Amino acid sequence: MNIIIIGTSNSVMTESYVSALKIYHNVSNLSCGRVPFFYHIKTIKQNIDLIEKSDLLIIDHYINDMNYYYPRLGDSYLEECTDFYKLLSSLNTNILNILFPIRKKLNRHETDYYNFVKDISIKENIPMLDLNLFEFKSENFWDDIHLNKKTSFTVGVSLANNLRATTPKKVAGGSIKNDPYMIFDSHHIAESNNFKKHEFKNSLIDITFCRCTDQIHINNEEQCKLLSIGYFLDPSRKEEQGISLQNKRFSFSGNLYLHEAIDSFPEFSGDIRITVLNGNYSNTPSFMGREIVDGPFKDADIVELLAKAEIDLEVNPANRSYYDFELPDLNELLLKFEESLTENKSIAISSELVDILRDLAIGIERLNLDKAYELMKLVKHFRPDGVTINNKIKDYENKLKN
Repeated sequence: MNIIIIGTSNSVMTESYVSALKIYHNVSNLSCGRVPFFYHIKTIKQNIDLIEKSDLLIIDHYINDMNYYYPRLGDSYLEECTDFYKLLSSLNTNILNILFPIRKKLNRHETDYYNFVKDISIKENIPMLDLNLFEFKSENFWDDIHLNKKTSFTVGVSLANNLRATTPKKVAGGSIKNDPYMIFDSHHIAESNNFKKHEFKNSLIDITFCRCTDQIHINNEEQCKLLSIGYFLDPSRKEEQGISLQNKRFSFSGNLYLHEAIDSFPEFSGDIRITVLNGNYSNTPSFMGREIVDGPFKDADIVELLAKAEIDLEVNPANRSYYDFELPDLNELLLKFEESLTENKSIAISSELVDILRDLAIGIERLNLDKAYELMKLVKHFRPDGVTINNKIKDYENKLKN
């Protein structure tokens, strides 16, 4: 099955459910940690052809929203989330909305958002896998909102097996009739302002950003509001980065590529003008109030801006039906996980399958060393003391370093 994943940190961590899915399925992971669902909207619009050619789109978003964005942005965020699900309903592919489990007890506002997402998912016929309904224990978690790697991988094994047993349905008839979303990417910003573009690539991201040195001017004829901004923070740069929107300063926080919601969604009646912070500025809050930054500031490396015109999103929903996606074997696998902790052993699969996966990794090492290394690390989950497996992992790590 060809699967696209657009998620947050639970979908980004290594050796997670995504790694298990890759054993049996062709997976393209477009996820990014610490993002609002505006990142999902931007990513869907930029990759809609790829998504609609896939058999399944997996989304994961609600935990970040419930824990951070909804408490800060309130009802306006719910309104934007309603349009996000309307956009999802128009996609001509199967969709699975995964709700990762939460260890802590939810407060009233968190419960409200959790129920809101479940209700809107049902309303817009977006099938859902609610992992809060399964028997996870405290030791299954890395923290309150993230499963640990071994548990996440276990979820992926169950999900991969159950997806193999299903035949993807043909989804058609969806379309966007009236699209208010506008993406101003680094190419657009660079060409409009005579800024230089730069590229950055590692094992997780491959982006092009625009180094903005002065005021950013974007031609725009429609009344719109800025929803979010994608930016790049190079750890080798000593100066801080930030911008001013309508005389309100914001700093960039985080590391490498981030896509962040913009406080209060500033509105523009025409052209969008943004001032790049250069010089010394003290007590400059980052977007969403994550931290307070003191200068000096120099230039701003921007990847994209997501704006929304003051027109209603109108779609033709695809012919999709709602259902609760079930993992009937997951609780049993979680029990095996608990036994493996007690007995200090790995979750069992057949020795023959372990041999096949090990030999597959060896067979592709000359063609794709990265993939061979990734697969061999997965095999180690099932045979942690395997001599050949551990020797190959060390060999691959040495080769990749060089």
